[in-house]
Amino acid sequence: MVLGPEGGSGMNENTDREVGRILIPAAVQEDFHAENRVYRTCAYCRVSTDSEEQMSSFELQNEHYRNLAGKHPNWDLRHIYAEM
Repeated sequence: MVLGPEGGSGMNENTDREVGRILIPAAVQEDFHAENRVYRTCAYCRVSTDSEEQMSSFELQNEHYRNLAGKHPNWDLRHIYAEM
């Protein structure tokens, strides 16, 4: 230990002990794949132009979200929103 000019440790007294700290525990993270809870879900598909390729993109996006929700029995796919 290094002594300061006054004979003390040279450290602030508050650094030697915890003063006024309140520890808040982290919240328990939910397992979104657990089947004991049903999640209401929705999806959002977007098509940026009126071209034919973009329409097939919309269909692929729509199919993707339906398949994804179908793989999770606790997901209740309520609606697929679309912007075209």
